[in-house]
Order: sequence, then C-alpha cells, then structure tokens
Amino acid sequence: MLIYLAFAIMTGGFCLEALSRDDEDSIFKVGTLGFVLLTALVWPITLPSILKKKYQTVRAHLVEKQQLSAKTEHESPPTSKL
Repeated sequence: MLIYLAFAIMTGGFCLEALSRDDEDSIFKVGTLGFVLLTALVWPITLPSILKKKYQTVRAHLVEKQQLSAKTEHESPPTSKL
C-alpha cells in the first residue's frame, strides 16, 4: 500500500508540474484537481505514459544538442598544432 501511495504522489506531482506551466488554467479549479486525483489513482496506467513522454522529450533535446555540436564542429576551421 505504501508503494502504491508513493507512486500515486509522484504521478500527481508530474501532473501538477505540467499544469503549473499552463498559463490558461488555474491549478486550483475543481476540474483540474479532479483530473490530477484521477491520474494519481490510476498511476499504473498513466505513469508509464508520462515517463515515456518525458524520456522522448529529453532524448530529442540531447540529439538536437549533439547535432548542433557536430555541425558547429564541422564549420569551425581546423586548428593547427605547433
């Protein structure tokens, strides 16, 4: 039961974090809090999806950063060693 509660709190935290970045909706609306509560209660379904999306976002950012680094490395003139 304690593990279920810990993962439910973590899932609710992920949802609150995402909703806090949204400028249009208030976190303290009844519908918003109901959504967070429902998402936290069914975390075995929602948490893998949330983590997959976060992983894909981080991975895309790292790939983009790596490509930008490789591009600037190819564009810079070679330095000679003296």
